[in-house]
Amino acid sequence: MTGSAGVGGAGPSEGAGGALGSAGAGGGGGVTSAGGSGATGAGGTNAADGGVDAAMPVAGCNGRPLCWDFEDGKIPQGFTTWRDTPASTGVLLVDSTKPYGGSGYSLHAKDLVGGPQHTLKYVLPASFGPVMWGRLRMYTTPTRPDAHAGFFNARYPKPGQPDNSVTENQLDWYEVASYTQSYMSIFHPPWPPGFPEDVQVSDTKLVLDQWTCIEWFFDGKNDADPTQAALPRMWLDGQELAWPMHFTYSEPAGAPAPFRDKVRNFTVIELGIVTWQNVPTATSWWIDDVALGTERIGCN
Repeated sequence: MTGSAGVGGAGPSEGAGGALGSAGAGGGGGVTSAGGSGATGAGGTNAADGGVDAAMPVAGCNGRPLCWDFEDGKIPQGFTTWRDTPASTGVLLVDSTKPYGGSGYSLHAKDLVGGPQHTLKYVLPASFGPVMWGRLRMYTTPTRPDAHAGFFNARYPKPGQPDNSVTENQLDWYEVASYTQSYMSIFHPPWPPGFPEDVQVSDTKLVLDQWTCIEWFFDGKNDADPTQAALPRMWLDGQELAWPMHFTYSEPAGAPAPFRDKVRNFTVIELGIVTWQNVPTATSWWIDDVALGTERIGCN
């Protein structure tokens, strides 16, 4: 649903909202931080090879090295701007307006309206591997957008491509999102064009006005199938989501489902909110306690 003809919505195509990587690995443009000093992220950027130094455990993350709780009140170390559409569509910042647990800070996608795209990029440690479990807390108000609204994705090179020799527009990717007011997951080929997409839409509505725990499992190894990576799986507050709607989206319509290349290593993630159709009412998302690993992390 990244294009204008997607089911249930019309609006700008994926190319209209800010090119991938347009801010560059060294950019910080447009992302606002509120107070604090230091970093709660895992690892720093190694300018020599474009990778990330060995991840170090962070306070508040229960010893998990890839975890971000935003408690320094600023964009965590290692994150850089990925997408940043004009300020009139909202802003992405770290503030204390609604932290998970009632005190501290969280990542705030504030007052997003129109076709907003405000996200951060993080390069994963080398040899992360082909399997990713993830978890984040999310609070959304006051509306459930009909638009495709992605809040996390993870990307990886195609077989035969070295991990550090390709740009984001050459990477396959898994995404967790919402669409038509419900939770959604997608497998994408490289963007542009980013489709045909293998789309799964849940019958569970996006939760409003309370914190939820969202988990995902991206199994790029997929021992159950010797040919392809697995489809993504998601959980809401510990309950796995069902996918009664499963279809292929493409422009023009009619393309077969994409082939899901096996994963050697996930190499880069995107965090924030990126929408592909119109969001008519200013809506805010808060994201907190983001954690990644190769085994299930859970909500506790």
